[in-house]
Amino acid sequence: MAEEVEKGVKTEEAVPEPRPEAKKESDLSKEFVDGIMAEMSLKGASKKRLIRTLAEQFNFDKQKVMFRLKRAMITERYAAVISSEHLI
Repeated sequence: MAEEVEKGVKTEEAVPEPRPEAKKESDLSKEFVDGIMAEMSLKGASKKRLIRTLAEQFNFDKQKVMFRLKRAMITERYAAVISSEHLI
């Protein structure tokens, strides 16, 4: 029984801290996403998630992300116009 208590204490003390590499990577991806949002004058969490997803998909290649983002924005606007025409 005493051994179990000692084992429990050891595991509680050995809680690993987040690696600094992971923090740096998330900071870089946040800067990448924020830079594109500022460049394209975009706001909103859904667009931020879209950019983050595209960035991860294309390994943070800015040219590819910008191309796909522009295509997605055009498609979104076109879909909005079409749906509003059908409501009238």
